[in-house]
Amino acid sequence: MRDPAGAAVPGATVRIKSTTTNVETTAMTNGEGNYQVPSLPAGNYTLRAAAQGFKTAVRTDVTLEVSQQATFDATTSSVGDVVDSTANDVAQFWC
Repeated sequence: MRDPAGAAVPGATVRIKSTTTNVETTAMTNGEGNYQVPSLPAGNYTLRAAAQGFKTAVRTDVTLEVSQQATFDATTSSVGDVVDSTANDVAQFWC
């Protein structure tokens, strides 16, 4: 997860929720703003990344296929509500 200036946002909470089963998995960003979530089942997901002092980044309609290793990006902006995320950070998911 990155801020508007491109700096890493460590300690952000990332929630990955299956839109099929409503099962939610949580991860935290590391010092470089990256996070990993191994062994997710194939399916459709919504990602939310939140950190104190920043808007919540939301990415919807994320599809993970069987045996896929995928990278999804999250960018946030300054204090506020919710921002749709489309670029600039690394998250890795495996199923």
